[in-house]
Amino acid sequence: MNEKFGAVPLPAGKVRILYDPTSVTGEAQQPQAQQVAVFDAKPNDDCVNGSLLDVNEHFVVYAVKNGLIRVLHRQSTVRSLLRAHEGRKVTDISFFQSGDVLGTVGGNVIIWRVFERAQEIVAEKLLEIPDTLPSVSRIIWHPFNPNQFWLIHRNKHNTNVATLVETTRITTVAHPTEPHAVCSLHSSDVIMEGAVQLCSANLTDLGWSGRDTRHVITSHEDGCIKLWDLKTDVAATQDGIVPAFCKETIQEDEPVTSCMFLPHDNVSTNYGSLPESTITTSFCTASRRNSRITLWSPFEEGKVPSKLQVFEMDEQNPSYNLGCCFGQFVLDGDPPAFFFMLSDRTSGRMYALSLKSIWGKNEPKRPFVEGFDYVVPFMTKYPTYSWSIRATAAENLEEDTPAGGLDFDMRFYAMQSKMVQRMVVSHYMCLPPTKSWDAGVLGVRMEPLSGPCGDLIPDNEYEEDYELDDEEDDDGEDVDAPYSLPQPDTGNNNPFTNWLGAIAAKSTTSNAHKSDTDPNAPPPAPPSTPAIGAATSVPPGLFTELPPIPGMSTNGDGSGLLSPLELLSSNSKLGVEEQSPENPLDSTLRKKNNKSPKGRGASPKPKGKDKKGTNFPPGPVPSADGKIAILKRENVAPPENSSITVSSHDALPGFHDSNDSFKKDISTEIERAVRSEMKQTILPELNKKITTTVEQCMMKSMQSAIDRFTNKNANTQTERIISAVTSSIEDPLKEAFTDSMKKMLIPAFEAASREMFSQVSSAVEAKISSPKVDDSLNTKIDALTTMVQALSSEVAALRKSSNVNVPPPPPVQVNEMQRMRTEILGALQMRQYEIAFTKALSVSSTEMAVFVCREANIKDVLGGDSPALTQPILLCIMQQLGVALASPSDSDLETVLAWLQEIALCVDPSDQAIQRHVSSVLQQLHANINAKMQQGNPALKRPLQMLLQVVRGMQR
Repeated sequence: MNEKFGAVPLPAGKVRILYDPTSVTGEAQQPQAQQVAVFDAKPNDDCVNGSLLDVNEHFVVYAVKNGLIRVLHRQSTVRSLLRAHEGRKVTDISFFQSGDVLGTVGGNVIIWRVFERAQEIVAEKLLEIPDTLPSVSRIIWHPFNPNQFWLIHRNKHNTNVATLVETTRITTVAHPTEPHAVCSLHSSDVIMEGAVQLCSANLTDLGWSGRDTRHVITSHEDGCIKLWDLKTDVAATQDGIVPAFCKETIQEDEPVTSCMFLPHDNVSTNYGSLPESTITTSFCTASRRNSRITLWSPFEEGKVPSKLQVFEMDEQNPSYNLGCCFGQFVLDGDPPAFFFMLSDRTSGRMYALSLKSIWGKNEPKRPFVEGFDYVVPFMTKYPTYSWSIRATAAENLEEDTPAGGLDFDMRFYAMQSKMVQRMVVSHYMCLPPTKSWDAGVLGVRMEPLSGPCGDLIPDNEYEEDYELDDEEDDDGEDVDAPYSLPQPDTGNNNPFTNWLGAIAAKSTTSNAHKSDTDPNAPPPAPPSTPAIGAATSVPPGLFTELPPIPGMSTNGDGSGLLSPLELLSSNSKLGVEEQSPENPLDSTLRKKNNKSPKGRGASPKPKGKDKKGTNFPPGPVPSADGKIAILKRENVAPPENSSITVSSHDALPGFHDSNDSFKKDISTEIERAVRSEMKQTILPELNKKITTTVEQCMMKSMQSAIDRFTNKNANTQTERIISAVTSSIEDPLKEAFTDSMKKMLIPAFEAASREMFSQVSSAVEAKISSPKVDDSLNTKIDALTTMVQALSSEVAALRKSSNVNVPPPPPVQVNEMQRMRTEILGALQMRQYEIAFTKALSVSSTEMAVFVCREANIKDVLGGDSPALTQPILLCIMQQLGVALASPSDSDLETVLAWLQEIALCVDPSDQAIQRHVSSVLQQLHANINAKMQQGNPALKRPLQMLLQVVRGMQR
C-alpha cells in the first residue's frame, strides 16, 4: 500500500547509498499545508546551517526584508516587528529551548525576551553584542543553561571560530538610549577575557553532546571532524582566549558542512557494548551542502570512530536544509522511529529519511542505530529556505497500524520562496515499504563504503606495531574522572530568570586525578563547565517534546573485568589459541597495545574475543599530511618475538619477567574482580548472617532491659530530652530564621516591589505621553466641524443681505493656518508626535497632513519597536495621504509614498478602535492607487505596485 506514496527501501550494511531524487518525483506526496504569511523571501546563502525562522509555544518568528524580523502569535492575529537589525542581513534566529528567550544574529547579536501583555507582543532587549565583533553568523544555545551560548564568528586571522559566551562573566555597559546592556568586548575579536574558543580551520557547524555538556563536536571546511573536551586551563590563556582541548580528530577528503549527535547510544555492530565503554553517543555528519549524510560509531578512548553507512543525493550542485525528528523512547515498546528531514533549497522537493533503530541487549535497554532504512519523498509548490520541526503525538493512530515505533506526526513551519507555511507530515504518510531492497529498486544504487575510518586495515600491514616497550606504552593520555555541577532548575517556567546577575553556582569538586607521570593529560575543568551526567534527553539542536533516555548503571555481568578464576586456572592461557573469526581491525586493536585506557574503567569484552579482554591504544596521531594513521607509528622496529604464548604453568612468572607494566595491570584487574565479587556475594551473605545472629542472641535480651529501664524512668527521661533539645536548637533556629529573612525573604520582597513599581511607573508614563484618541473624541471633532461650517454659511448669508457697506475682514484664515503650522512644528521639536498629528488632522486638509509628514522624522515616529502614534491617528493619516496621492501634483509624492508604506506595516486591522473604519479607508486607498497608476508615470509604477500588494494583504 505504501509504494504508491513513493516509499523507497534502501540497502543495509556498510555501503554508500546513492539516491536519484528525480526518479520518484511524480509519486511524491504533498504535506498538509496552511498559509501563514505571503512575501518574497531570499535564501540564507551566507550561512547554510543558520535558521531564518523559529517557533516556540506561542510565537512564530521569521526574517523579512531589510533586516526586519516579524513576530506572529500562533493563536491570534496579534503581530509585531523587531527592528534591531534594520539595514543588515539576518543570518540566524533561535529560541532557547521552548521558552520566551530569543537570540537573533544580523551583524550584531541581540538577546530578547518575547512575551504577550495586554493583547500585544512585547519584545524586551536583554543583551546586545555589537557588530564590532566581526562576521557573527550563528548562535547555538547551551542545552539547559540560558547564560551560555556559542557564537560562530571570524577572528583576526579571518577564520571561522566558535566562542563560548558566559553572560555572568562578560563586561557590559548601559546602552546610551535604550534600557538594555551592551557587551564591552575585550578586543576586536575577543568577547571576554578567558573565553573558551574552538580554533581550527574554518568551522562550519557545532553540536553539544547529548550525553553530557563536557563534549562538543565541530565540522570544518578542510574536512576535519573534531571532538572537544571543554576542560580547559585558564592559565593557558592566549591573547585573551582559552583554546579548548581537542580530544579526537577525524579527517575526511571533502568539506564537512554539518554535524550532530544522535540519541542512539551506539551502532548495531557494537551490539553488546555498554555506555561506560564510549565517551559519546553515535553521531552523523553532512557534506556537499548537506546532501551527503554519514553515520558514525561513538567516540571511544583510544579508538577512532568508524563509518556505519553513507546516504547521498545523486545530483549536481545540491543544497539542502537538514533537520531531524524522532519519537518517545518507550522501553517496553518498539525501538523509536527516527527521521532525517531534507528539503531542497532550489526546488520544492522534500524527503523523510528513516533511520532504523534496535534495542541493545543490555539492561536497561538503549537504542542502537542499524543504518538507513527507507526514504519517503514529498513535493511542495515552492522551495524551502528554512524551517523549524517538532514531533507531536500522532493523531488518529489506530491500534492495528504497523507503526513499528512510528507513533508521532512531524509538524513544522517552513519559510519558502513566496510565503511562510505551517505543514504537517502525518505518521501514516511515512510508513515503511512492504518489500525489502533489491537491485531492481528504481532510483537507488550502492557502492562499497570507502574513506577515512571506513576501510578495514589488514593485520599484516602494521605488524611491526604489535608490541611496544614500556616507555612507549606510557605515552597514552589519562582521562580524568567526571566532575559534578549543580543540575539546572527545571521548576521555573522561565529558564531565563537568572539572566545577568544570577546567583552564582555552587562550587564544584573535581574527582579527577591527573597522572603524575603524564605531562600531556588534559588540564582540570573550570567551574563554569557543565558536568558529565548533566545531560539533556536529546542532542542539542534537535526539537522534541519528549522525555529523556533513561540512565544506565553498570552491573556485574557487563563490567568487562578479568576473572581471577579463569586467569589462575590451570587450563587458562595467555595469548589467543581459540577464537571465533573477527575482522582485521579488531585483531589489530587487540594486538596494538597492552595498556588499558585509564579513568573510564574497563571496557566490556567484545563478542568473540579471548578471556584476557581487549586493551585499546591511545587516540590516533595525525601524520604529516594531516590524515589519521590508524594504529600506526613511524620508525618503530618490532621486537624479535612479537607474540607471547606460554603454558598454564609458566604464564605468570614469564610475563612478570618480560613486562612489569602488564603485571601491574593484571594485579589491578584481579583486585577489581575480587572486590566486585566480594561486594556481590560475600558481603551480602555475611551481612545477612550477622544480622540474624545479632537479632537472635542480643536484641531480645537488650530489648527487655530497655523496656524495663524506659518504664521506670520514662517521665524523667522525657523532661531531660525536651530540655536538652530545646536548649540546643533555640539559638540555631533563631540564627537560621534571621539568615533566611536577610538572604531570601527580604531580597525577594524588595525585588518584587521594585518590579511592581517599575511596571506601574511605565504604565503611567505611557498613559500620560500617549493619550488615546477614541471614537467619542472623533465624533465631537466632527460635530464641531459641522457647526463651524454652518456658522460660516450663516455669516455669509447675513453679509449678502445687509445694505451697509462693510469692509471685508482681514485674511484671518491665512494667519490661522500659519499659527497652526507653528504649533505643529513646536510639538514636533518637543517629540510630542501624537499632539502634532492630531492638530494637523483637525484641520481636515490634505495639505496640512502632507506638511506634518514632511516635517516629521519618519524613523522617530514609526521606526521603533512600536509606533509613536495610536491606531486611529495612523488610520486618519493613511486616509489623508491617500487623497493626496490621487491629486495631480507630484511635488510631495515621494514623501506620501514613503509614509504610506511605513503606515501600512504599522496599522493593525484587528485593533478595536479602528476595526469599523479600516475596510472603507483601505478600499478608498486602493482606488486612489489604481487612479495614480493609470496616469502612466513609469517611475512610479514599481513603488505603487509594492504599496498595492501591502494594501491587498491587509484587506484579506
